[in-house]
Amino acid sequence: VEKTSGNGVHIAGHVIQTVSNAVTSRQTSSSSSFVATDVAATITPKFSNSKIIITICSTYSTEGAGRGIICTIYRGSTNVTGSSSGIVHALTDASSNSRVRGGVHISYVDNPNTTSATTYTLYFRSSNDAGAVEIPPLNSVAQTIILQEIAQ
Repeated sequence: VEKTSGNGVHIAGHVIQTVSNAVTSRQTSSSSSFVATDVAATITPKFSNSKIIITICSTYSTEGAGRGIICTIYRGSTNVTGSSSGIVHALTDASSNSRVRGGVHISYVDNPNTTSATTYTLYFRSSNDAGAVEIPPLNSVAQTIILQEIAQ
């Protein structure tokens, strides 16, 4: 129970707030540079020392031998994983030209150190310039992003 009205309960490890967003738009890219998707959500942390758990569920499709998808998460214009190689990496069989569909499931913990509105976005790129990647493979497939502020 709050001691003072309006201050909120702040217990380390507990969820302070949850924000989610589901989108169904499809994007295609052959770029070897990261491209933003519409899978995004904005959270305004109540405390500057909170951690944000980012959970993303989506699907992808790629076609052709050795082609694949690489995904990462951006906070605004910053790649929070700090990796150009991404955090999800899936390739088709090097000897197969068949279409491959799969899931993109990401959980990542960030420390934004702010109480300002903060937007997280799923970015993706082709694993090589020769192959197009679709995320998701069908227009009606829902992609979800969930942001949870965790008290410290």
